[in-house]
Amino acid sequence: MTGQEEWSIRQRLHQAFSEGQVDLLRMLRHELSDRRWQVMLEVDSAQEVTARLLHTEQDASRREALETIRDTLDRVHRALARIPEDLIPAF
Repeated sequence: MTGQEEWSIRQRLHQAFSEGQVDLLRMLRHELSDRRWQVMLEVDSAQEVTARLLHTEQDASRREALETIRDTLDRVHRALARIPEDLIPAF
């Protein structure tokens, strides 16, 4: 094998490896986005239940606990919305 053939093989392997990495990152981004949406829908449901409970609850200590839960769910929802962009850049 000549030096030129070896260089050509190395170049093709590097290109194929790079393309494979990009494809893998795209698949990971897509999977992460799908799972994120599933979790966000569950958080939305929990937020709705919390809002209904807050609307009817009279006890101050329970209202405080529900407000803490509401605030936590809101932070979680905002954090989930940024996951794909924060973790894996778009290609």
